[in-house]
Amino acid sequence: MSTSGQQAIYKPKILLLDDDNIILKATEKSLKGLNAEIDTLNSGKAGLELLKENPNSYALVFIDYRFTNEDGKILYKGDAIAKEMKKIAPDLVVIIMSGDTSDEALKSWLNAGIDNFVYKPVSKKHLIILAESAIEKFNRNRKTLTDVKNIDDSSNDFIEEVGMVGVSNSLLNTAKNIIKFSKSDLPILLIGETGTGKELGAKAIHQNSTRFRKKFLTVNCSTFKGDSTLLESELFGHEKGSFTGALNRKIGIFEEANGGTVFLDEIHHLSIEAQAKILRAIQEKKIRRVGQNEEIPVNFRLISATKPDIRNLCEQNRFLPDLYFRISTLDITISPLRERTEDIGPLIFNFKKKIEKRDGIIKEVSEAAIDKLKGYDWPGNVRELQNFIEKIFLITDCKFIKACDLDHELSKLRSDQNKREKNEIKTYKTLKELEKWYDSKKVKIILETLIKTGHNISKTAEILEEKRSTLSSTIKKYGILDMTIKQREDYLSSFN
Repeated sequence: MSTSGQQAIYKPKILLLDDDNIILKATEKSLKGLNAEIDTLNSGKAGLELLKENPNSYALVFIDYRFTNEDGKILYKGDAIAKEMKKIAPDLVVIIMSGDTSDEALKSWLNAGIDNFVYKPVSKKHLIILAESAIEKFNRNRKTLTDVKNIDDSSNDFIEEVGMVGVSNSLLNTAKNIIKFSKSDLPILLIGETGTGKELGAKAIHQNSTRFRKKFLTVNCSTFKGDSTLLESELFGHEKGSFTGALNRKIGIFEEANGGTVFLDEIHHLSIEAQAKILRAIQEKKIRRVGQNEEIPVNFRLISATKPDIRNLCEQNRFLPDLYFRISTLDITISPLRERTEDIGPLIFNFKKKIEKRDGIIKEVSEAAIDKLKGYDWPGNVRELQNFIEKIFLITDCKFIKACDLDHELSKLRSDQNKREKNEIKTYKTLKELEKWYDSKKVKIILETLIKTGHNISKTAEILEEKRSTLSSTIKKYGILDMTIKQREDYLSSFN
């Protein structure tokens, strides 16, 4: 088969569904320059049938929220179609286009499992950024399925440009998205476990953006958990005497940023009350200092960070769906270290250089020692690995660190992890609950190993010391076999 033939097969498609021909044509015109084929239809139901015929061909669907007849009567809603589409093609990016700003609509879209929404009219720049992000995800999934080889030296330039360290394809994708999304002024949500480097990613976005000469201000939202007054003072500022202890006027973070970037870390810790006030500031680009009636215009680019379960918080009514969609217009996931163990070697070399420069301690680490470190989960991710290496460099007397030199400290880490898991077991009062916990742990280990091996069942069975036939039965039993690669990754993230 020719190269051109392969490109034609794998060229992603975009599906536009709207009962308004003017909107259809305008949207199609905005997206014409992309490396994708564009299909347009006036019917959401017709679009669903088209997707059924070609479930793996589409990267993105823009779908109208309400489909009406000539009299304006609602025939059906786009989110119902979107829900069916996600069942057929779970990796498909589905974006609702609507003029409905009600909370009811937002909750309905969230329940449908859509990836994002945009309010009409939509700017060309906004449409292109959303489409490019979806196409990049589509191409990445294709590469995963065809077993991508290690990245080359030129690709390392992307990783170095954003100040990260590693060689994995996962980190490369993160770096590329950071550089690409930094050129836009849309809100970005960084998703990842503690210690994966979300703040580093936020700083890289700022440094690569047009706002790089202005301030980069960070607020850790977990600091203000349950204290709305302090949070308001920090973000919005306050007037003298506005509350007990307000001895002087204070300029808030949003106002101080003044053309720069605001990074809200651990945003999932915010109270609903605080979320509502931040949402208003994002929507209106205006704030009021505590104790002041006058509105002040603000100009900042928002980057937020959270753990992987934020969407679940929306479903539990612990996070506002409107705020979630607002802050996640663009999202970047930073994978945990256990899913990219090939980055451990480069990270250790980087820590080694920093220790040499800072403390004057010069040591070498054996390959066997690095391999041993790859066998640990690192629940605290890069931060935990860095702390561990710094400690080993200090307490090890010899100049050459061998695998056996790590045993004592690694056993302490594993012991602490086991204690946490035992405490977790104690919370289960029935055998059924305990059995459910055990099943979840088994699924987690299988998924982690599958991802490490590029979803190769034979290699996974070998690592887990299980017969291939037995592992295949287990994978089928827990529904892992029927999951797409994206579903496996998302399901694994839900454990953290």
